[in-house]
Amino acid sequence: MDPAFVQALDADHETWPTDDPRLLALRQRSGARRRSVLVVDAALEAWWAGRRAADPERAAAALAARVARAIEEAGPGERYLVLDGGRLTPSTRTTPPAVRDTAPTTGGRRVAYVPIERDGPPDPA
Repeated sequence: MDPAFVQALDADHETWPTDDPRLLALRQRSGARRRSVLVVDAALEAWWAGRRAADPERAAAALAARVARAIEEAGPGERYLVLDGGRLTPSTRTTPPAVRDTAPTTGGRRVAYVPIERDGPPDPA
């Protein structure tokens, strides 16, 4: 994972790695201090690289704002945040994923999908 990506979130969120290298655990430093897990897949990495190339000075703020907005929009039990259609969103609100043996519907596409956990992992030590 790009260290600049993690550093961009550091001002507003505590971060720590998970057992899956695609997942980054987050907790807001202020406010509701909600925990969530960001899915760092190829789409998000490409978005981040594009933002940094286009506007390196404001890329970190754009990422932090998108993460904060997605966390605020998440309902109870929605903890995983994924990039869908150029926007970070709770995973249960993304385009429904196609199952492995089924092609996406017409106009549909496969999206990153991680099942929602009702109870989060313990906070980092």
